[in-house]
Amino acid sequence: MFKPKILSLSVGFSLFFGFLGMVTFLTYRLVAPPFNFSSGEIGWISFAGITALIASFSGNISQKTGTLKIIFPSLFIC
Repeated sequence: MFKPKILSLSVGFSLFFGFLGMVTFLTYRLVAPPFNFSSGEIGWISFAGITALIASFSGNISQKTGTLKIIFPSLFIC
């Protein structure tokens, strides 16, 4: 059976490379017609996805400080 640390590592590894694969495919698709996005516009779209990294930290902080103190600042940042 997998140990919890190995399971967590494999889940994180899968999510990270799944995100990279999605962003790579999205880049090729958005450069072509009918979208014709520039590399800068695609970069901003990719940056929006990277902000999901905050989710793991906000869950830990919300357990210490309370959920409402995390929800509204997180919505403001998004």
